[in-house]
Amino acid sequence: GRARRQGPGCGGGGGGHPAADGGEGEGRELGGSRLGLGVGGGLDGELDKGLCGEEGVGPSAATNLPPPHQPLPPAAPAAKRKRVVAVVSARVRAGHDLRELLTKVKLLERAGSSTQAAEIVDEQISRPEPSDHLARKRADELQRNLFSIGDWNLTVAALEKFLALPAVARLRQRDAPAPKRTDQVDADTATELLVAAKTFFTAIMRSSGRRTAEDMNAFWAGAAALLPPDLFENRHGRAAMRILGVHYRVIQRGTVVRAALEDRC
Repeated sequence: GRARRQGPGCGGGGGGHPAADGGEGEGRELGGSRLGLGVGGGLDGELDKGLCGEEGVGPSAATNLPPPHQPLPPAAPAAKRKRVVAVVSARVRAGHDLRELLTKVKLLERAGSSTQAAEIVDEQISRPEPSDHLARKRADELQRNLFSIGDWNLTVAALEKFLALPAVARLRQRDAPAPKRTDQVDADTATELLVAAKTFFTAIMRSSGRRTAEDMNAFWAGAAALLPPDLFENRHGRAAMRILGVHYRVIQRGTVVRAALEDRC
């Protein structure tokens, strides 16, 4: 019972651990393992079981660890992340520029600069038209994106929101921007002023006899206020005759009076 068998994986080549001096060990089999029990033998049996495995069946996991003096291998360095630079194509850049241009047009229209906004729109529209093949390809792309949104109601709601965007709504207006309410009011007022001027010359200042000096001064002051000196050079003389309802000689003399007043100013 004192003899202790050593597993094949333990070093030394000799027998097991000898029992301590004066100690008596008892051999007891527990599930096929022999443990040294007794005075001085119990600890040796546990060490044999931990280092050499049960009943000589190879070394345990503890024997696979490196020696304490051997350092662990260094960890592999983390791979450097590659910086991905998005390449923007020419068509994407053109789209971004167009959106900024439409935003500028909307700001000009809100500020009352409809003429400047119309010039920008006219310059864009005057560019060459795209080919029908290219337009169909881009339309197919829009269709694929539209019908990947969701069900019927969601697609309709998203489409309506998209068409209501300021840039998209302005893009759909190929013509010059519609006049604002103030522009329309100004145009109506200008028409009323011309009608009032015509009434002044044809009704108020109309006389069957000789006019007084005060009437003549008022008459020519009104004519000079309405008739620029270069009216005939721009070939607008006959149009002024029709609008004001006066004779050619009145228009001609009115431009002379206006030129004399400008020379004295």
